[in-house]
Amino acid sequence: MIKQLSSTLHSLFKINKKYHTSQYSTLYIPYNQTSNTYVIVEPYVDLEERLKDIKILKNNITLRGLHKINIDKIYDNWSNFISMRDELIDLNFNKIKLTEQLKKIKNDNDEIDKLKKKQITNYDKITYIKRAYFFT
Repeated sequence: MIKQLSSTLHSLFKINKKYHTSQYSTLYIPYNQTSNTYVIVEPYVDLEERLKDIKILKNNITLRGLHKINIDKIYDNWSNFISMRDELIDLNFNKIKLTEQLKKIKNDNDEIDKLKKKQITNYDKITYIKRAYFFT
């Protein structure tokens, strides 16, 4: 009877999963690919909304005993983080476009050289941003 009630309730209320489970981690990157593969992991925390009312956020952090978290520093640097993240997304998109263009061109050596220089410049920008802003 309980099973019937449970299955009836479950069919009445559609429960949508907001996540996907798997036996393999989606964050795993083989060691030989770690030097040229960058992954930006964004947890589901709406910091935009949380940072709108800084007083409530500070109070919550204090009540939880998380004194090592400097909310003022996060608040001050949030716009910089968002702009750097957006720039990284654009650079990675350009990286994909340049790679596709290189695959299409076969005989024009001048064009290939120009695209390779653009690719190197793009890669250098990505590396600079990641070292300067995310790994300090």
